[in-house]
Amino acid sequence: MTPLMETLYRYLVETKLDAFLLQYPEYPDYLRCAGEKEGQLRARLEPGEARLLDDLLGELRLGHATEREAVFHAALALSRELGELA
Repeated sequence: MTPLMETLYRYLVETKLDAFLLQYPEYPDYLRCAGEKEGQLRARLEPGEARLLDDLLGELRLGHATEREAVFHAALALSRELGELA
């Protein structure tokens, strides 16, 4: 991302994302359920397996962050295209 895009992205995440997530009342339930399941799984794992789980979750978080940035890029591109139509 360019520095400007990075600034816009961070601004949106820090100031607007929570308001948009409020439109999904089930979102906190997803987080709670995922946290509970992770805790249950961790309780059954050996230390080496827990490290593997940490690695897996880290990779999934990176993938999710990349997807969020890609959606931001797509929305920005769409905004530009719509602006050109006006």
